[in-house]
Amino acid sequence: MLAAMTMLEIDRHFSGVFFNSGEGGAPSYWQHLSWIFFTGVWLTLAISAIGAISDIIATFSGRSLLGRRAIMGSMAAIGAFGLLAWMQNMYTAAIPIGFLYFAQAMALLLVIPFGIVIFSWLATLAGGALRMRAPLVYALAAISTLSIGLALELMQSVVAVAWQISASTTATAASGYVVVGAGVLGGLAALHYWFPKMTGHTMGEQLSTFSLVAILIGVHLTFIPLYLAGLEGQPTDVYKYFDVHHLDILNLLSTIGSIVLFVGIAGEAINALLSREGGARAGHDPWHGSTLEWYAPAPPPVHNFDVVPDVRSAEPLKDIRELIGTNGGEPAEAAEGEPVA
Repeated sequence: MLAAMTMLEIDRHFSGVFFNSGEGGAPSYWQHLSWIFFTGVWLTLAISAIGAISDIIATFSGRSLLGRRAIMGSMAAIGAFGLLAWMQNMYTAAIPIGFLYFAQAMALLLVIPFGIVIFSWLATLAGGALRMRAPLVYALAAISTLSIGLALELMQSVVAVAWQISASTTATAASGYVVVGAGVLGGLAALHYWFPKMTGHTMGEQLSTFSLVAILIGVHLTFIPLYLAGLEGQPTDVYKYFDVHHLDILNLLSTIGSIVLFVGIAGEAINALLSREGGARAGHDPWHGSTLEWYAPAPPPVHNFDVVPDVRSAEPLKDIRELIGTNGGEPAEAAEGEPVA
């Protein structure tokens, strides 16, 4: 994106020819570079959410994550196939049809890794003894919202369908579900999960419940009307919307939904600020986690550990607990002032 903006600046102020069709350039180059960037943003949100939700599900189900290696491979595949599908956003641009069908193929291939991830999550949850604390509740909300967004994105991956709804608010709704599901709900699940490690306090459960309800109401009230308006032909990026096929009602509902969504997100921000000093003391391992960060103090020192811990698997803290049980004793502290498992 920085390269694209630099080239645009050169075109405008220094007689460049990158995007000037009269000088051998093409405006579509800007579209390609922009959509590669925004596709990368989309993938960053999705992959980061997958990593956080996987850790949370494993911890709060009380069992090892089913198919950990498959999920890791799926994350790599999502990054590869997803980036190669950037032209999925350019189906109405003046580019050869072969490139469009290549983008369609890459986008449809994403069904496989995303399906593996969601199947692994559900299988892990089905076989575990769930503890319904805020991190897990937010993770479940993220999974459901993200799944809706992925289904809508899948529909738009087909060239024939996208020709009809491209640049409409239907496309906006699909992207919005993914962004809220992965970026907002997935991010807030991660915040609740690692907040005790960062601050030594847990976030308030009651305020988090209120915020989650507001976010879920807000996301559906915002994007379902936008989706329906797009099916009626409402385009994006216009300065004024007209009352055609009751679009004014749909836009009003969407506006109300966006306000409710903002209230929910603001509630979580307030919750974090209040809990930073006033939340319940958490200790170094409030969730009984299995990964190594829960072995460090809360909040951890800059260097984390004075002595490098023994890591033998993807769940080193679980290994330490099992070793304690086998030996029938208590482990020595790793370093002065450092808690034990």
